[in-house]
Amino acid sequence: VTPVVPVATAQITGTAATGAALGNAAVAISNTAGSAPCVEAPITTTALGSYTCTLKTGEVAPFFIVVTDPSGNNPPMVSIATTTPAAGTPLTVNVTPLTTAIVAQLNGGDALGVVADKTKYVAASLAAIQANVLAQIAPVLAAIGMPAGYDPFTTSITAATADQTGNTADQVLDVLKITRTATNALALSTLADPTPVVLATATATGAPVAAPVTNVADLAKAMQLIALSWTQCYALPVAQRVTMVNGDITGVAAACSSAVTEADKPSGAVAFKHNGYSYSSWFYRLLSSDAM
Repeated sequence: VTPVVPVATAQITGTAATGAALGNAAVAISNTAGSAPCVEAPITTTALGSYTCTLKTGEVAPFFIVVTDPSGNNPPMVSIATTTPAAGTPLTVNVTPLTTAIVAQLNGGDALGVVADKTKYVAASLAAIQANVLAQIAPVLAAIGMPAGYDPFTTSITAATADQTGNTADQVLDVLKITRTATNALALSTLADPTPVVLATATATGAPVAAPVTNVADLAKAMQLIALSWTQCYALPVAQRVTMVNGDITGVAAACSSAVTEADKPSGAVAFKHNGYSYSSWFYRLLSSDAM
């Protein structure tokens, strides 16, 4: 019997993230004709923010990707797959606030307008915008230790979740912020400096974004770790988080005490500024709340 050899398929994969993974989000992918090029329908991101599109036979780039936050806390994000992946070699295409901003500059700051009117997409213009934006944020990338060759669209992202911190390609989304100027022009800022710097276009390079303070990436990672610790804490039954006898704290679960430590912990630990209260005493009501 002749063995059946699986036929390799062409796939687009990627991560939707805002600095944290955007899980359970609807992913809409269309080709230049406005049709769905993917075999999968519907497509939803995983808890890690990842998605997969297996292309139908004959589909050719570009492909326009829109991810919608199910919570409504973030506006829809946009990205474009500019090349057709080879069968058996998935093409990474991330969808983030940064990819959205770059695409938006094809259409006067409106990324969804590019998806609605795909004639707005010009490959050379998108490449020029990306190159100019990367030049703008080069000081930020250097400050957070981004490896050479970073591409906002195709560099693999490990997004922060309740179970893990993000990689450098994810941390840049924490440090770098997309904003608007008083005249509604897209702009860049950082955690360290909220002053907006107008985003580059295909024909205007734009000013560089100042390098943030040293270890700013550690701040973003620290916030992710704190969120992770609290998530793990509140996953425990209330009775296991903290115990109190006659008004005295007798025990705190490790997951609930790792985010902030006591002042008498070994050198290097974070000292909780308690003004006479211990961390567990100060947060006792939160730790023991059935609503959390």
